[in-house]
Amino acid sequence: MQIDFTALTNVNLTDNLRQLTIEKLHQLERRDGHISRVRVTFKIDKLSHIAEAHLHTRLGDIHARGEAENMRTAIDKLAAHMTRQLDKQKDKQITQKTGLNGIEPDDETEN
Repeated sequence: MQIDFTALTNVNLTDNLRQLTIEKLHQLERRDGHISRVRVTFKIDKLSHIAEAHLHTRLGDIHARGEAENMRTAIDKLAAHMTRQLDKQKDKQITQKTGLNGIEPDDETEN
């Protein structure tokens, strides 16, 4: 997995922030091992700290954003948002493969 970091508007990109972000991304990679590239952007907008990420997976691209009063919390929110989106993407793939679209197999046999 290739990770690109960008720091905008008065953000000091420390090794601790990089390491925390890398740990969160590796947790995501364990959930879905098909993440090829990640672009992470950090910025400060007035009093809000913002962390944004673009993930490139084999199923498509995911964009997520975390916003909080400090950068660590913003990264945590970002990771939670990406986890939800990856789970949703995985569920959608399973539904498309099985062709059930939410219908249980037992429901079709009752007539």
